[in-house]
Parts: sequence; structure tokens; C-alpha cells
Amino acid sequence: MAGHLASVASLLSHGWAAFSLVAALAGLGGVGLVALALVAAWLPAWLRHALIGAGILLLAGAALYQAGQAKGAHDAFALDAARELQRERDRAAAALAEERRQVAAAAAVSASDKARADAAEAAAQAASTRFRDLQRHLSRTPDAGCVSADDARRLRGL
Repeated sequence: MAGHLASVASLLSHGWAAFSLVAALAGLGGVGLVALALVAAWLPAWLRHALIGAGILLLAGAALYQAGQAKGAHDAFALDAARELQRERDRAAAALAEERRQVAAAAAVSASDKARADAAEAAAQAASTRFRDLQRHLSRTPDAGCVSADDARRLRGL
């Protein structure tokens, strides 16, 4: 909302900069001189022609001055718009870089988790193999003791 208000304020500021009170007054003065020359029939012809010429010159000057003001305001508005566009591009590039950094960090965590999971799987497979080997060995010798006679004597002595 604040950005919208700022852009409206900027638009009004540039619109006001494009308006020229001097050009408006000069244009009205030119129209007034031409109107006076057309209405005042009692004036000599050479004076009416001079008034019409001066009015036309004032109108042309006012139009050129107003056009210059409008061009300057337009250029200022375009410059502000270009700055805002660059600011938004920079903001988007920073957001994209942060997103890529987070994805890379997540990929690194995922890779380390996969390595730990693979190591745990290999350790489980090795333990399973040892357990199966021990079961096979015990199944071949069901009556054999698990420990030697010396170990049994030491265990009883505890």
C-alpha cells in the first residue's frame, strides 16, 4: 500500500512539474491579444496585425516552453521508473540467490544423510551376516558348549 501511495505521489509530482504556470499565463496572454485584435475594430490595421502577430508568438512560445517542461518531467519520470525497475531486479536476484543457497544447503544435508544411511545399512548387513554365520555354526554343533572349560571354571568362580 505504501509503495502504491509513493508511486501516486511521484506521478502527481511529475505531473505538477510538467505543468507550467508561466506557459499557461503566456498562452492566455496570447489568446487575449489575438481576441483584442479581432474585437477592437477601432484600432488601426497595422496595430491589429501587430497584436495578432504578438499573440501568435506568445502562443507559440508558451507551447514550446510547455513542451520542454513536459519533456523534462517525462525524462525524470522515466529515470525514476528505471531506478525502481533496477531496484526490483536487484531484489529478485537476491531472493533467487538466497533460494539457490538454501537448495544447495538442503542438497548437502541430504547427501550427508544418505551417506549416514548407507553406512548404517552396510553395518546392519554386516551384523546380519555375522548373526547368520553364528546361527549356522551353532546349528552344526548343537551340543557343543559356547565357552571352553577354562572359561566355564572362571565364570563359576565369579
